[in-house]
Amino acid sequence: MKKYKAFIQQEVTELVCDGCGLDAHVNEGYEFSEFISIEHKCGYGAIHGDGKQLSVDLCQHCFAGMCGDTLKISDSLDEKI
Repeated sequence: MKKYKAFIQQEVTELVCDGCGLDAHVNEGYEFSEFISIEHKCGYGAIHGDGKQLSVDLCQHCFAGMCGDTLKISDSLDEKI
């Protein structure tokens, strides 16, 4: 016998850039899939506060503008042996 428990599942269908406000929908072009979303729980001694939760959603353009000089970009097809 199988017993089931009902639950509600949520799915992201729209992202809004925290930098520029660009609005991207899941089924409208490539911008949605190129968003960079970061979530991080701060640890002990963090400058943002112990146990605080950080989150940011950035379009590819804002992410490149904020981090472009420090990004290490490589071709995923170039696997190192």
